[in-house]
Amino acid sequence: MGTLRKQMTEAMKLRRFSPRTQQSYLTAVTALAKYYRTPPDQLDFEKIKSYLLYLTVERALSWSTCNVAVSAFRFFYSEVLGWEKVSLPIPSGKKPKTLPVLLSRQELERLFACAGSPKNRVLLLTTYAAGLRVSEVVNLKLADIDSHRLMIRVEQAKGAKDRYTLLSPRLLEELRLYWKRYRPTTWLFPSSRDPQRKMHIGRAQKIYYEAKRRAGITRGHGIHTLRHCFATHLLEAGLDLRTIESLMGHVKALSLVFGGKFLALLERGFQQSELQFPGRTAALAEPAAFTALVHALRQQPWVVYAKRPFSSPEKVLDYLGRYTQRVALSNNRILVVAETAEGPRVTFSYRDRTNGNCTRTMTLHADEFIRRFLLHVLPAGFMRIRHFGFLANRSRKQKLDRCRVLLGLAQQTAPPSKKSARQLLLAVTGFDLARCPACRLGTLVTLTQLPAIEVAPYSTRAPPLDSS
Repeated sequence: MGTLRKQMTEAMKLRRFSPRTQQSYLTAVTALAKYYRTPPDQLDFEKIKSYLLYLTVERALSWSTCNVAVSAFRFFYSEVLGWEKVSLPIPSGKKPKTLPVLLSRQELERLFACAGSPKNRVLLLTTYAAGLRVSEVVNLKLADIDSHRLMIRVEQAKGAKDRYTLLSPRLLEELRLYWKRYRPTTWLFPSSRDPQRKMHIGRAQKIYYEAKRRAGITRGHGIHTLRHCFATHLLEAGLDLRTIESLMGHVKALSLVFGGKFLALLERGFQQSELQFPGRTAALAEPAAFTALVHALRQQPWVVYAKRPFSSPEKVLDYLGRYTQRVALSNNRILVVAETAEGPRVTFSYRDRTNGNCTRTMTLHADEFIRRFLLHVLPAGFMRIRHFGFLANRSRKQKLDRCRVLLGLAQQTAPPSKKSARQLLLAVTGFDLARCPACRLGTLVTLTQLPAIEVAPYSTRAPPLDSS
C-alpha cells in the first residue's frame, strides 16, 4: 500500500486535514487491507460492507470508531481512487446522546492526591481547573499562561479555534511551584524521555486512569470527565451558561451541563425522598423504575435555550408593553413590496433598540416576512393580554384596586396626572421633542409662542355660474 498511502496522505494534506484525522484515516484503510490481505484498491463494495459489519457486530466497536472508518473509506475510494460517490452508499451511524457521569469535589480531591508525582498532579489539576481537552492540555506552552490577566490561551483547539479560559489563583500557585521544581522550557508538560517534545496524549490518559485506580473511583470514564466536572461546578458556583460555553469552546456544552446538573439534582431528590409520584407516575417510586427513567433521559438529546434575564422589573413591563397595546407591524412601516429576480420582497422599517433606538430597514422574502408576522398571531382559543384578566375593560377599575390591595399599595384617590405630549412621545418612541435635531446633544428652549391665526373655513363648493 506504499503508493496508495502516499497518494492518500498527499490528498489529505492538500485538504488540510488535521494530523489526527490523517492518522485515523490511514489506520482505518490499512486495517481493511490487512483484514483481507489484499490491496484496498482491489476490493469491491460487498467486501467493504462485510468488513463494516464485522467491526459493528463481531468486534462491537464504538459509534465514533465505526464512523471514522466509514469516512475514511469514502474519502479513499471517492477522492483518491476516483470512484463514483454513489457506488459507496454506506450510511453513517447516529451518535448516541448520553450525558456525562460527574465526580464530586471530594472525589476530585482524592484523585489529585493519588496522582503520584507533582507533575502528574498538576497535569490533572490543570485539566480540571481550566476545563481543557486532553489534546489541549498536552499542547500547552509556557507562553500560554497569562498570570497578569489570570487567563490561559488555548491555541488551535478543536475546530481550529483559539480561545481563552480561566486561570484560578490556586492553579497559578500550583503551576509556579511546578515550574520551580521541573523547569520546563517550551512545553508546559514535556515528555519524560525528550524534554523538547510534548507529552503524548496516551500518557496523559494513563496518568488519569492510574490516579483513578489508586483513589478507588469507579465512576466516570476517561480524563475528559474532568472537563465535564469543570463546567458543572462552575454552574453550581453561579456562573451563567453562556460564559461557561465560551470558556469551554464547545457549542454543546450548554446542553451537557444543564442535563447533567438536572439529572444529578433529580437523583439526589429521589435518594432523599423529596420527590412525589402521583397518578400514573406512581410506578416511578420503585428504585428500579426510577433508575431506568434516569438512564433513558441520559440517552436523550437535551435542547437548552438560555438568554440573559431582564435587568429589572421595569424592563419586563417595558418589554410586555410593546405587545399589549400595539400590533406586531403597522401598515405605515411597510415601505416597499416588489417583485424581484429572486422572488417577491418586502421592505419594512424597525427600531433598533440596541443601537441608540434608531430606525433601520430590513428586506425579506415574502414567505419569510409572512412567517415572522404569523408568529405574532395568536392561536385559536388564546386572548391578548389587554383583553384578558385585570387589563380587560370589564370591571377593570375594581380589579386594579384589588391588585393594589394584594400588593400592599396605597389606594389611588385621584386620577394620575396626564403626561404632556413631549413626555408621552418620549416614553412611547424614545424621541425627545426638546432635543436639538441637528447635534442631538443640546436642548431646545422656548423663547416665545406665536398666537394662533384664525383662517376662514375652506369651502369645497364651486362658485355659482355667471348667468348674466
